[in-house]
Amino acid sequence: MIPPGAFATLLVLVAQATGCGESMCSVSRPEVVDRGDLPSYTVEARRAGVHGSQLLTLQIDERGNVVGASFDRLLGHGMDERVLTFARTIHFTPATRCDRPVSSTWKIRLNFEVEP
Repeated sequence: MIPPGAFATLLVLVAQATGCGESMCSVSRPEVVDRGDLPSYTVEARRAGVHGSQLLTLQIDERGNVVGASFDRLLGHGMDERVLTFARTIHFTPATRCDRPVSSTWKIRLNFEVEP
């Protein structure tokens, strides 16, 4: 649950798939099937006024599971751990290329804001 006055939003930015190696095949875009609650602010992050965005890179396997996650910058104050925990809750339909499921890499942006 996201506490009042603090929230995160999720924006899906880009997807890149790898797979059968045939450049003429189109790649389907994986879709989010299920995810946990967006990360809530920690008490420390709220006190420190942490805000801004964090770009996550997710590696997704052929079954739609997140198998790796990294981010572009640290937010600190316990927020990075919450973001990684959230990333592990996301499940996708797998991307396909040449009508076969393939692994893919997605970049998503989480925006964090604290309302006054």
